[in-house]
Amino acid sequence: MPEIKKCLKAGMNDHATKPIEPQKLFATLIKWIKPGVREVLVLRQEKSNEEEEENLPECLPGIDIKSALVRFDGDKGLFRKVMLMFQDQQKNATKEILEAIEESNMVVAERLAHTTKGLAGNVGAMELFDSADKLESAIEKRTGEDLAPLLNNFEERFNQVMESINLLRETTSTENQAEKEITEPDLEKVKPILVKLADLIEANSVEVEDYLESLKKHMKGSKFREELKKFEESIDAFDFENAKIILAEIRQSPEFCNERKNR
Repeated sequence: MPEIKKCLKAGMNDHATKPIEPQKLFATLIKWIKPGVREVLVLRQEKSNEEEEENLPECLPGIDIKSALVRFDGDKGLFRKVMLMFQDQQKNATKEILEAIEESNMVVAERLAHTTKGLAGNVGAMELFDSADKLESAIEKRTGEDLAPLLNNFEERFNQVMESINLLRETTSTENQAEKEITEPDLEKVKPILVKLADLIEANSVEVEDYLESLKKHMKGSKFREELKKFEESIDAFDFENAKIILAEIRQSPEFCNERKNR
């Protein structure tokens, strides 16, 4: 049964297909949202002219960079970040699908293929998206069809995307190596951001992402780069408890403690 029919049968009033296209999503929402005056919450700050342009490879085999950037509103930094997260989270997808099929656990195999399909579409890996879609459909039908050709195609497309992300990761590492010189953060600007972040984490607020970007900008090249990396990973994983611990360690470091004593 097509996804849209499943959604309507479940009681939904419409359906937005993956990969999500912002303009199509908004067009669908407009059909159902009643006009009215509402308070608008601005979550993402506009980029300043001082922010550096993110560099991406000209070509990533298996990934349509142009269409992916449309979904990310042209944010190359976010695109890079999500691509690396995709690799970290999906690196064992082929192995896990094969194991589920070998164990005749078709429900799990179908779910894994569906997850990979959705994530691949969001990052512009359209050949992998199509391959995962065909594999998912074949598993869902439970007709006893030989899945080997579909699995081989899936694995080939999957490995191509992983190799492209490795290339992206290498360029990230090269850029990080270029930032060896340690600089002191502007404590006057950083301290209020740390305080605000602590409050937002305590409240489980979505605004934490925006203040995290501001913190990274003001602490770029500082001795806290490893702590910031772990802090960002915790935020991405919604592990706010660990993020809270890392943030407290930064705030209790000698640099910030001495600043408080000097006041």
